[in-house]
Amino acid sequence: EELDFAHAYVLANLASRADDESTAVEYYRKALEKTRVGEQKYAVYEELADELRSQHKPQEAAEVLQQAVDDPSLVADLNKQVMLYYWLAFNRELAGETDKALEAINAGMQKVGRPVGFLQLREAWIYYHSDQYDEAIKRFEQIAKDFADDKVIVKAAKSNLSNTYVRMGEMRKGEEVLEEIFREQPEDPGINNDLGYLYAD
Repeated sequence: EELDFAHAYVLANLASRADDESTAVEYYRKALEKTRVGEQKYAVYEELADELRSQHKPQEAAEVLQQAVDDPSLVADLNKQVMLYYWLAFNRELAGETDKALEAINAGMQKVGRPVGFLQLREAWIYYHSDQYDEAIKRFEQIAKDFADDKVIVKAAKSNLSNTYVRMGEMRKGEEVLEEIFREQPEDPGINNDLGYLYAD
């Protein structure tokens, strides 16, 4: 009758795999109550937020992640803190809270104290998702310049830049951005796929 952390966590995972959504959330919350260990809490916060997001409840997911970034047991681990802010910003934006999403990204950047490519990509994506296309374009272009030596960041920035142009109805510009990456990475399946779709459209 009295569950410990391990029992609650296993039951939460089983319920999630069985698509028993309310039971999964219930036991993830019980698991949080049963531990003070940072590693365990981080795993539960992350999985609970993911479960809620998969249930199309980004507001509730954001509340869980806000609880996580405020949890004193996680403050010491900078990498985990930054990832929590990354996902907090994502869910805030999905919930239509653009200002709070940008605040979360800024908080994550302040924690690190230096430019972080994946946080800047998320910030630019927030502008894209909230239909602020000119600002999104400016930021994706700047990221590609600032992180020119990081192929992963550059590819992500340019792919998102292409998506922004396409969403604006500027198909040819969207193609041109992908063609730049294609010339450098002609074997990349994602670029081939996206470019193929644009040509077909």
